[in-house]
Amino acid sequence: GVPRVFEERVLTVIMESCFVGGGTFVQRSRRVSVDGLRGKAWRSGGSKRSSLRSQPARCAAESQLLQKQEVLKTEVVEDTPPPPPVVQPSKRQVLTSLALLIATDKALIVLFRTLNIQFPASLFGMLAMFGTLLALDVVRPEVSTKVAGAYQPGVNFLAKWLAVCFAPSLVVLPLAPMPASADLLRTVCVLFLGWAISLLSAAYVAIALQKLSVSEEEEEVLTPAAPIVMPPYRKLAKILGASTAGTFLLSIASSGFTPFVAAYTLSATLLGFCLGNLLNKDVKKIIHPLITCTLTALCAIFVLAQASGVATAGLLAGYITRAHNILKVGGGDLLLSLLGPAVVSFAFQMYSRKKIMKQRSLEVIGASFFASIFGLFGTAFLARLFNASAYVRKFLIPRQLTAPLAIRAAEALTADIGLCLSVVVLTGLIGANFGRLLLDIFKIRDPAARGIATGASSHGLGTAAIAAEPDAFPFAAITMALVGLISSLLVLTPPVRILLLRVALGGL
Repeated sequence: GVPRVFEERVLTVIMESCFVGGGTFVQRSRRVSVDGLRGKAWRSGGSKRSSLRSQPARCAAESQLLQKQEVLKTEVVEDTPPPPPVVQPSKRQVLTSLALLIATDKALIVLFRTLNIQFPASLFGMLAMFGTLLALDVVRPEVSTKVAGAYQPGVNFLAKWLAVCFAPSLVVLPLAPMPASADLLRTVCVLFLGWAISLLSAAYVAIALQKLSVSEEEEEVLTPAAPIVMPPYRKLAKILGASTAGTFLLSIASSGFTPFVAAYTLSATLLGFCLGNLLNKDVKKIIHPLITCTLTALCAIFVLAQASGVATAGLLAGYITRAHNILKVGGGDLLLSLLGPAVVSFAFQMYSRKKIMKQRSLEVIGASFFASIFGLFGTAFLARLFNASAYVRKFLIPRQLTAPLAIRAAEALTADIGLCLSVVVLTGLIGANFGRLLLDIFKIRDPAARGIATGASSHGLGTAAIAAEPDAFPFAAITMALVGLISSLLVLTPPVRILLLRVALGGL
């Protein structure tokens, strides 16, 4: 058999080779088992008697190994620096950053009105800010870092409350015109089926493009983004509950004084959003907090209408007034005022993932072009397939666009603008509520594919809903903007528009 002295020497060399300068442990791809080596020595011919004689030496060797392991643990702990503390921005930093975002959005709105540009200023601001940061990153990286850092506290704050900024459009949805009862079912079928096909097709196109453009050796491992620290929803729900009750009493006592009513409806909307976020994780896959805050706001408006003897439709119309007089603004106006800055803030979310977005740029651009063309012509074909009325087929075509772009598309298609906006809101609501669930059902796990699919099929509402996935969110934001831009250009191009109408109405 193998001499015992030789065996112990081999064990000592193996263990000492795992320690280099200063006690740092070098992890080996192969782990050598002490018991395995001893078993090998036993099987190679060593007698039981010699093994028994060497038991004291074996015990001494094992004791030395244990002592070295303890020293290793102690030295590794001492040499490992503690994790850096998470520094939370002060309230002043958050307010300053929010003011920067709001000022940026307002400046762009004024500029676009002055130049009479019929394009969403916030959407342009997002793309322009993202491009500017990328350019600065090449020329002056330290400047781009400082700019992004100045905006970041406000960006993080809006990310926590992003979804609720889209709630006012859902709250006033009952006031929107609806198609005739004969076409209502056809409209709903086209919306659900068209959305699902757009979502899944965009996801699979993105996955296919990834396989074509990036090999397994070149693919960079996606470093998970830092999770968003959510607000204390339970504590806020108690505060907002008390605020809702108090402003309700003030609204009744003041005979519907507008500022009190606005504070009441705003508190109820935020309360519903907090309660929705307190639901179980599995329940939230089916009932998104957008649904709970919308239903809470509608119930609050109905209760106030019954208590004060005012028509529910009148109070609902006062939820969004778009008035410039602060005494006449509604609760929804206050949330909508943050929607533009929130869209601009998407640029910083994308910039934070610029490296992986550059690597996956072919997927984003290719899937955006596919989703734009397939979404427009696919919707036109589905509307025709379900034999909807001619006016219904027209206002269904721009369903994948954001509201401002959908208005321009509806005008070009001579469609009903009010019904078109209703369809846009419903499409976003479907995507926000069921998008992540459908992607999970089809086992689409890749963050880029999930984000691209959501942005391509559900525009702003869906993008807001997927903000809970920080790795997928930047892809949803950029795809939403690209699909909106490409689809608008296609609809406004006369030959394409004529072809779309022929597909929808017949003649092709």
